[in-house]
Amino acid sequence: MKKCALVIPALNPGHMLIDYVSELFDDPFDSIIVVDDGSSLSHADVFTELKRRNCVVLRHKRNRGKGQALKTAFRYLIYHTNSTVIGAVTADADGQHTVEDVKNIAEMLKRHPEHIVLGSRYFDHASVPTRSKLGNKLTSFIFHCLFGRYLVDTQTGLRGISKENMAWILQIKGDRYEFEMNMLIHAIKRNIAIQEHKIETVYYDRNMHSYFKTVIDSLKIGRRILSEFMNRPKRVNTEQGVASQNER
Repeated sequence: MKKCALVIPALNPGHMLIDYVSELFDDPFDSIIVVDDGSSLSHADVFTELKRRNCVVLRHKRNRGKGQALKTAFRYLIYHTNSTVIGAVTADADGQHTVEDVKNIAEMLKRHPEHIVLGSRYFDHASVPTRSKLGNKLTSFIFHCLFGRYLVDTQTGLRGISKENMAWILQIKGDRYEFEMNMLIHAIKRNIAIQEHKIETVYYDRNMHSYFKTVIDSLKIGRRILSEFMNRPKRVNTEQGVASQNER
């Protein structure tokens, strides 16, 4: 039976992560991998409890960025999990992704392991913080102009990625939030199918606890998009097409 792992990069997470993980420790997940990306000692009890609840906790001694945290988890998955685990769903540690949506993305990945599956937020709702709406719409617009593909949510942290795709994703540059954008750019260059599935848009405290800095990080991502566009090689020919679905 095909299984997925759940990957959660975490920097100074609150105790709510423990309850969140407890709700997700069930089918379709074989294991839950939490990457402590250089959290302070005051948060050590959270990771201790996660270990007690059978999570795999991987630790960076210092903060290396979300991109590096994802790469650490992907390497672990490739080299330390069995063949029934086809890949992973990545989710954020702040509870922004509902349990139902996380499980739905896992099911989509199991059906289409050759694709990259995105859990995409829609930003026209009044509850969406202005800084989140502007940052996402800006990068989606730039991405569309340069690569000819419109993605509703280029910055979503909820993604389904197979081990096969992780192999080339690990070669991509990027230590922080720009890594997730690079992943999409290189998927298009390789003609890897991308599926978008609408998910619930959830923000706690107007997203004030996010480590994403709207202006600074959006500029970094925009610069990375332009850099990749200017240095783009000829597309890799594969048998895979590019697909997009907007469905629950």
